[in-house]
Amino acid sequence: MSKVYGLYLLDLDGTMYRGTERIEAAVRFVQKLHREQISYAFVTNNSTKTREDVVNHLQSFDIPASFEQVFTTSIATVAVLKKKIPAGAHVYWIGEEGLTVPLQEAGFTFSEENPAAVVMGLNRKCTYEQLATAAYWVQQGVPFISTNADTQLPTERGFQPGNGSLTKVVELATNKQPLFIGKPERHVIDLALTAYNVKEQDAVLIGDNVHTDLLAGERAGVDTAFVLTGVSTREDAIQEGLSPTYVLDSLDEWRWL
Repeated sequence: MSKVYGLYLLDLDGTMYRGTERIEAAVRFVQKLHREQISYAFVTNNSTKTREDVVNHLQSFDIPASFEQVFTTSIATVAVLKKKIPAGAHVYWIGEEGLTVPLQEAGFTFSEENPAAVVMGLNRKCTYEQLATAAYWVQQGVPFISTNADTQLPTERGFQPGNGSLTKVVELATNKQPLFIGKPERHVIDLALTAYNVKEQDAVLIGDNVHTDLLAGERAGVDTAFVLTGVSTREDAIQEGLSPTYVLDSLDEWRWL
């Protein structure tokens, strides 16, 4: 039997769905959580999607989801940024709508002149000039934050450069390392735990990626469920020296008390 947790932290791609493909076991799992009124939240490294985008995508698979249940790296980045610079400060950022919207909603203003911070999220139309501007301000000592370190972005065309690859350009140009927010760091998990007022020992992170999900869960001190419906294999977990609390071929194997 599996422990009943106060909060289930659910990864998205590879765990809830695979791109545009349903994972039926995941649909059944979340529907049960919803019926039983058990708290759950979605935690993702994807900084390009707004909360509304994520909710719409989940609901298209019949997965019950609401705006308040979604925690993206962009949302977590804004939370960290609020602790570092004043409200209303100028920020230079590279990113898509998923990053731009929460930054603006938090009162930050985009500026290429004298920013209080440089923030990098994935922008699939990023230009050399944008990267050069980011590098300039990082060299001036401006705080450097990146939504996530994922170097690869899985697509129907194979792996494409992820935000970690773009961030690496600025890192190499400046010899400065950013503060990374997304998994395997614990920022997104901590944000969800705080929002639900749940302690680490009462939460479980369910994901498919040993390099992000399982490592993040370990760093955050929460239990982990490794579901083999995505990118990583059992061998990957062994090679990384990780011992998830549960290993499941699919979420249909979760045994409820």
